[in-house]
Amino acid sequence: MKNQQWMRPIHTKEGKLVIAHPHEATFNGRHNAVKAKTLIILYQLKDKALSLAELVEATGESYNYLGSRIGKWVEWKYLKREIKMGANKPVFCYSLAVRGKRFVRYRLPLKRKLEYLAEISRAHREK
Repeated sequence: MKNQQWMRPIHTKEGKLVIAHPHEATFNGRHNAVKAKTLIILYQLKDKALSLAELVEATGESYNYLGSRIGKWVEWKYLKREIKMGANKPVFCYSLAVRGKRFVRYRLPLKRKLEYLAEISRAHREK
């Protein structure tokens, strides 16, 4: 049975009133795995912000894939984006937003979290 506290009326883009139900992430696809790894890394670093290149190095994921998704995660309020000065030019840096912290604490199953931490560890040992 669904938890009633999460069900609430909302308006769709078309203006229709519907009852919102919680969405349970399956963590079967790559996008949830990469998002979870990114959020876990930033969660462990507390309020430190990392550039895209630093996130790629920390997670062991591909630059192109992570770069294509990170803008969406900012838009969906999992991450905060800020500009910092790099070596020769300004770069975007990303830190964990409140929704990202909640994702790591409450939505990410412990079993998956441990699997992703092991994958991150393996990626660092292979470098």
